[in-house]
Amino acid sequence: MGTFKRIVAAIAATVMFAALLNGCGKSKEMEAAEAAAAKMVEAAKKMEESVKSTKSDTPQTPQQAMKQGADALAAAASAMGALTGGGAGAVEPVDFRELQALLPETLGGMKRGDAKGEKVGAMGIKVSNAEATYSAGENRIKVKIVDTGSMSGVAGMAAWAMIDIDSENSAGYEKTSNVAGRKTYEKWMKDGKRGELNTIVASRFMIEIRGEGVEMKDLKQAAAALDYKKLEALKSAAPVAAASK
Repeated sequence: MGTFKRIVAAIAATVMFAALLNGCGKSKEMEAAEAAAAKMVEAAKKMEESVKSTKSDTPQTPQQAMKQGADALAAAASAMGALTGGGAGAVEPVDFRELQALLPETLGGMKRGDAKGEKVGAMGIKVSNAEATYSAGENRIKVKIVDTGSMSGVAGMAAWAMIDIDSENSAGYEKTSNVAGRKTYEKWMKDGKRGELNTIVASRFMIEIRGEGVEMKDLKQAAAALDYKKLEALKSAAPVAAASK
């Protein structure tokens, strides 16, 4: 199996496994996952063939190869978009400015730098995010809030969201846990006092906190300073995109 196919097949397998977590038997979600997975693997095969064709005795022109690859990517994105709600009734991510408003001016004595954000979309998949970096001397904490929008739900979650992790060695540790009913992932490296603390909120938003030159307790204090209730409220307030005509 070629590289493209291996990558997309792995993604497809993850998507199908995620759908299984929602219930037993072949639900509509599972059937959609299987169909999307098949399309994604087929798209990967086409991408692989387009690469091989450029090395054959009668290679494609660069324009032809690019078009074939783009068509394959569009097919994969279309399949994923259908699975995650990219069609009728797709979730419209909240304005990134509303996410910016949730980033406090200070965190544990660290002042916030310029906050930035964006909202992007392509082929039925839309997301928005806002982030800011807090610093004091050489110590830094970066906070990012992501609205997975059209990728909300199981398919939009990080890989660690579907597994349990508990690992430790002399260099540091990583683990998953549930904090106040929210799935959380934390990782800490002693070298440079580097760590991250990620949390899933309302099965849609991702809070990513990364730090350098700080302790894990500082990252947890930063996480505790965020307003989770306001973030959860944005989920119900967010509009639903109109069905495509």
